[in-house]
Amino acid sequence: FYCYFDLNNAPDGTVVKGVWTAVSAEGIEPNFEIDSAEITGGDNTYYFSLGGSTDPWPVGKYKIDLFIDGNLVQTIDFEVK
Repeated sequence: FYCYFDLNNAPDGTVVKGVWTAVSAEGIEPNFEIDSAEITGGDNTYYFSLGGSTDPWPVGKYKIDLFIDGNLVQTIDFEVK
């Protein structure tokens, strides 16, 4: 899974954090944090990725929360069927 985003009008040193969560998925504890990552930068296009497993992802609901300098700015929900 990939989450691409543009960072606009941001000074160098802006910290963007992405937190991937299994909200409700088969065989996974509800609201389990799968992974997180941080990027420090300025105006540009960036992405966070989640992968690494050759096994299919469990069916269910997931999300990624995006934070800028520690403040939640967007939640993107997605589903695996």
